[in-house]
Amino acid sequence: MTEPSKLSLPSLKAMFKLRAKLVEELSVYEDNRVDDVTDIVDAVFDVLPDQVPYDVVVDSLRHLISHTLTKELISNVSHRIAGNIRRLKAGRSAPPWVCQRFGEWVPVQILAAQRRNMRSRKGGDKVGAELTLKIMTGTCCPLIITKWRSLRWLFHFSTKMGFSKRSQTGRANQFPYLVPEQYTSLRMAVWLDPQLSRELPGFRTVDVPASLRVWNKSVLKKRARIDFTCMENYPTTVPCHRCWRGYESCPVATHRRDFVEGKCPRCSKTDQLLDLDQGGVCQLCIRQINDEEAT
Repeated sequence: MTEPSKLSLPSLKAMFKLRAKLVEELSVYEDNRVDDVTDIVDAVFDVLPDQVPYDVVVDSLRHLISHTLTKELISNVSHRIAGNIRRLKAGRSAPPWVCQRFGEWVPVQILAAQRRNMRSRKGGDKVGAELTLKIMTGTCCPLIITKWRSLRWLFHFSTKMGFSKRSQTGRANQFPYLVPEQYTSLRMAVWLDPQLSRELPGFRTVDVPASLRVWNKSVLKKRARIDFTCMENYPTTVPCHRCWRGYESCPVATHRRDFVEGKCPRCSKTDQLLDLDQGGVCQLCIRQINDEEAT
């Protein structure tokens, strides 16, 4: 493993602002086939800071030749350019990720935290959750990767993420950590290690700098109904991870898509809340499937 360097992250607020400008500039080319990259390079170059050399932008976008600029591709290219502005200013290109040539700190946002059990090497089940992570900046952004973490790790790391420490006096905590799903939408920094990045970026070292903890706290405050009105008007005794809404319709939800009511295709029970991100089955069947996969 490579030794992590001092943790330093670019401003995500500035990155999102630049990404939005790039998407706007490139949207006029949507659904067009790129036979000559010059117009695309010119559009991107005009938005970037003066310190970025023109030939570096050419090298970063050369791969678009012969591709059709779909909405998704425009979003990904804009994110990659905006997420590598430090690198571009230094005169180094930012092409699509192929391999991790060096170690680097990158911020990630947790898109999902789904319970998954694993079979340990010594036999027996290891209970935990699979985290789906979107890399926000760095040479491999905006790739999406996954990482399994045990329930024990998630519990012990929760205070660093911004959750309240468990009270020793029995007092109610303001931001209690209860279940893995609460990690959804939170952010942390990971050290991408070339030795752990064979097919996809990999990491072992994790940290949460103050800038990312501020974001996490803002999400947790809303989930605690602090300066935020629940869209379902649930009382504070009903935590967000028990709600049917996903973050497609609620900004503080703990899963992606809204659950739908219907008949579970696995157990055939009717009037169940079905999770479309996990096979469209009910919550009980999801737990049973996880238990079966671990054996």
